[in-house]
Amino acid sequence: MQQRTWEFTANLTWNTGRHKLLFGTHNELYKIRYGFVNSWNGRVDYNSIEDFVGNNPYRVRGSYNYNNNTRDYILAHPAADFAVNMYSLYVQDEIRIHDRLRITPGLRADLASLPEMPGLSDKVKSILSDPNFGTTYQYTPLSRLRNDFMNRVQLSPRVGFRWEVTADRKLVLRGGAGLFTGRIPFAWLAYAYYNTGNSYGAFDQRADQKPFAPGSDAIRPSENGLADFIAQNGAVVNDPNSGKRRSIWWIMASHYRRYSVQA
Repeated sequence: MQQRTWEFTANLTWNTGRHKLLFGTHNELYKIRYGFVNSWNGRVDYNSIEDFVGNNPYRVRGSYNYNNNTRDYILAHPAADFAVNMYSLYVQDEIRIHDRLRITPGLRADLASLPEMPGLSDKVKSILSDPNFGTTYQYTPLSRLRNDFMNRVQLSPRVGFRWEVTADRKLVLRGGAGLFTGRIPFAWLAYAYYNTGNSYGAFDQRADQKPFAPGSDAIRPSENGLADFIAQNGAVVNDPNSGKRRSIWWIMASHYRRYSVQA
């Protein structure tokens, strides 16, 4: 991941009577190029050592770029090339009730802005409904995804206090409450940009459901990652709209939630 960041902070403090006011802004502007591809070399499962030695995998999973699945191309053309702008404004008032008690209310406004949203594949809109939805686990049905997230102002009020219980300050009581807004790891956000089904496909095949093509080898070194093996097993790796085993990463994400809940 390559990340370039501009950061701007400005604070103004104003003392008046019993009040100590703080006005401020903090802003972080990110430009991110994320070239990681999950399972580019594949994830290969064997039921025994003998199956491994005999090149008899039970399950093979991986992902592939529709245009060109070589390592050099993917690093030079990362599908997750995006900007994130984090803006914030805040105000705080430290109120001196008397010499040993101070109350500090405050309000912060945060905006996580995506100048360019991830692509939303038409395949997501037309995907079949999950017959198990609502019976064993919950998630947002894929047909309801509108690509409408972030880009909203989050308000975080809070209040704190400092009470010097004894005049010699040997006993001080502090406390507070509030709402606080955190940020997601940008690596997670990057998945939304390249796991759309428009630039990468996902492959998942089990030998007990369909045998692997004779002579194909999932762990043989290749400059195309797992793409050659996938093509040998019947998938069209250079067309996002072809191949029965072409799948969308959104589906795999929903299955992961299911297994996590049941575990």
